[in-house]
Amino acid sequence: MAIIKNLQTEEIVVLFSEHNFGRGKHNRTIIPGNDISKSHAVVSFVNNDWYLADQSSNGTLVKGKRINHLSTKLAAGNQIQFGQEQDTIWLVLNVNPPICFLESLSENKEIIELSTYSAYPNEEAPEVSFYRTADTRWHADNGLQTIALMHGQSHFFADKEWYFYENEVLDQTLCIPDISVETCFLFSLSVDEEEVAIKIKINNLELDLGQHTYNQVLLALARKRQADLEEGCQETELGWISMEKLTFLLGKELLKEIDNYYVNLQIHRLRKRLMELNPFGHLLSNVIERRNGELRFEHNNFRINKENAIGSFN
Repeated sequence: MAIIKNLQTEEIVVLFSEHNFGRGKHNRTIIPGNDISKSHAVVSFVNNDWYLADQSSNGTLVKGKRINHLSTKLAAGNQIQFGQEQDTIWLVLNVNPPICFLESLSENKEIIELSTYSAYPNEEAPEVSFYRTADTRWHADNGLQTIALMHGQSHFFADKEWYFYENEVLDQTLCIPDISVETCFLFSLSVDEEEVAIKIKINNLELDLGQHTYNQVLLALARKRQADLEEGCQETELGWISMEKLTFLLGKELLKEIDNYYVNLQIHRLRKRLMELNPFGHLLSNVIERRNGELRFEHNNFRINKENAIGSFN
């Protein structure tokens, strides 16, 4: 994402795909001053480049050249001066494309850029992870529940308050196919169930999750859903299991002590792998749902095959 910095106040501003500057309160960045117009300039991301269009009475200095009712392309290192005062001078730090982001309300205004998959404070020890579902909406998973992020609203996680901002170019929004009906999760278990391989079939396409520890988590959740399906549970209640019970079951299966952090780390790694699995893995990022300390495998179409003593599956 593109960032500009005020050379006097050192304020940092993230540029939105359409970003208004001026004296009026309707502007995204308000610049006080008698020589500043109410609607002074607009910075926009167009055809993979950033442009500044002046709309003011007095003009805007870009790279030391005054433009008035004209537009100019921006580059990193450019200086933009909206008025005569020194506090109206901004430096363009970079011209990266706009993306959605979170900004903390703390004094340092920490920013989390949301790419295809993000974790905070880092991927090695994530307290919260962020992922996009098939409907292109961003969600936060704090290990207890899933939070749908809403533009301009505040959210609490990692002991901080954050504002979420949607910041994308509308014409870059893709038509997302609905693959849910055609998707089947195939679990292949060894005789002793120590090895669990998962493949995802989408019509004639096959995506391979391979053999990883997080497969055991997905298997336990799939089995809970299977048991509920056989008992005729209502759809809204299918597959839900408490974190406490899930850690107990996994501990018995893996023959070691399992805690909440371990499970959450595996879910984080699973989602990250799905986001990397082209072409449709990212559309399955919400395969594990949460609600108030419970989890479930959110897919009805799956098969669990176990290898028998002679090496074939049944």
